[in-house]
Amino acid sequence: MSLKKALTTVPSLYKYIIEVYGADEDKYILKRKSEGQYKGITYREFKEQTDSFAYGLHSLGIKRNDKISIISENRPEWVYADMAMQNLGAINVPLYP
Repeated sequence: MSLKKALTTVPSLYKYIIEVYGADEDKYILKRKSEGQYKGITYREFKEQTDSFAYGLHSLGIKRNDKISIISENRPEWVYADMAMQNLGAINVPLYP
């Protein structure tokens, strides 16, 4: 199976990226500004935060095709929440402030 066919969903792309780049602690998937400086978020940190959010949603009873709204400004936590929802099969309904 070609890589193009294997990566047909956002969760499959997420899994692939984490597996390929996750072992390298010198690479960042995101950066955030903190105390006036940009600090990197590693692939491992990204996966840990996303998985933690997904476990929390699951423990609240969120399942495939449930619709969840997020209202947030652009920040890493929004990405964690969005990826967690997609990995559970839930539907993100973003609301922008």
